[in-house]
Formats: sequence, C-alpha cells, structure tokens
Amino acid sequence: MDLHYSAPTPDWGKVRHSERNSWQHAAAATNGIVTPGNIISVVSVLVVLVGLGALSRGHLWFGLSAVAVGRLGDILDGIAANYTGTKSSLGEAVDAVCDKIGAFAAFIVLAGANIIWWPVLVLLAAHNLINSIVGLLAKQKHTTIHPRQTGKISAVGQWVALLGLVLAAALHLPKNSGVSIASYCVLVVALALGGYATMQYIRTYLGLKSAAPSNGVTSQDKN
Repeated sequence: MDLHYSAPTPDWGKVRHSERNSWQHAAAATNGIVTPGNIISVVSVLVVLVGLGALSRGHLWFGLSAVAVGRLGDILDGIAANYTGTKSSLGEAVDAVCDKIGAFAAFIVLAGANIIWWPVLVLLAAHNLINSIVGLLAKQKHTTIHPRQTGKISAVGQWVALLGLVLAAALHLPKNSGVSIASYCVLVVALALGGYATMQYIRTYLGLKSAAPSNGVTSQDKN
C-alpha cells in the first residue's frame, strides 16, 4: 500500500528542471497544488459526499456504489503521487483533510440513517477525532506525523465494514445477519489496529519515539 507522505523536500525539488516530467513541472509551477494525487484526493472525497448524500435520502444502492468508488481514491492518490514523483507535504495534508471530511460525513449520515450501532459509531468518531487533535498539536509543535501502514489498514478496514453495514441495509437484512456480524468483526480489528497506530502518533508527538515508520521515513499519520 502506497502511503501518501514525503520528505521535507518535495519529490520534484530533488530533480533537475530539465529532467522533470510534465506532472513535476506542473507541481513546481503551482507550489504543489496541481498534482495527480491532489486531483484524485479531491475528486474522490466529492464522489464520497455525493454517495453519502444519496444514502441520507434512502438511495442505498447508488450511495453504496458511489462511496465505494470514491474510497478507491484513498489508495490511488498515493500510487499516483509515487508513480509521478509528486509527493509533498502539501499533498499529504490534502490527502489527510479529504480523508477526515469523508469519514466524519459518513459518521453523521450513518448515524442519521440508523445503519450502525451508535456505541460503535461513537468509538469510530472518537478515534478519528483523537488522531485529528494529535495531528494539529503536532503541527503547532512543528513535529511531523506521517501515515503508518497500521493506520492506513485500519482506515481501509473501517470503510469496508461501514460499506458492509450499508450493504446489509440495502438488502434489508436483519441486524444479526452474517453480513452485519462480519462487518462489526472487521470494525473491531480495524479499531484495534487504529488504536495501536494512534499510540505511535502520540509517542511521536511527545518525543518518545524517533523510529521511522514501516517504509523508512521519520514521521506522522493521518488516520
């Protein structure tokens, strides 16, 4: 899984002007705004919001499909940024913000639609809120917290479970159906992984851990 984070110097800053590809030229000319990763991140969260809007109006199948397609962007943006050599701290921030917008919007919609058991929803919201607060505090302290594999896997697991619960609702399955139970089991595992990742982010913020994340760059998680 590609993690959309970078070193302090953006990828294109490490390449001579004459050797940059077209995306790196565009990124350099726009201070990192126009990159394939940013475009995918923004378009993806818009698709997710459209899908959530459909869910809130009772259009479960369309909403489920749109949210599923939109969430693919959380995988593709990192791949695109890595492939085109356009990773940067701005791209990481855009990715993180889009992820949080989609997550909190999903919590609100699913709560209103009574699709998920509310105590679990509170745990999910609290987990994401704590990570957001740690990230903000770290920025004030000028400490960078990049994504970790466990955090990203946790985020994927949460979304898979949420989509599973929407699928159960769309199929008019009972609350104790196999699909629902499997979805809650995935949520438990995802929350456990997310809790572990959160502890690592907190340790990084407190200056208790200097080890690099799993792919070798010292840093901050967004999930």
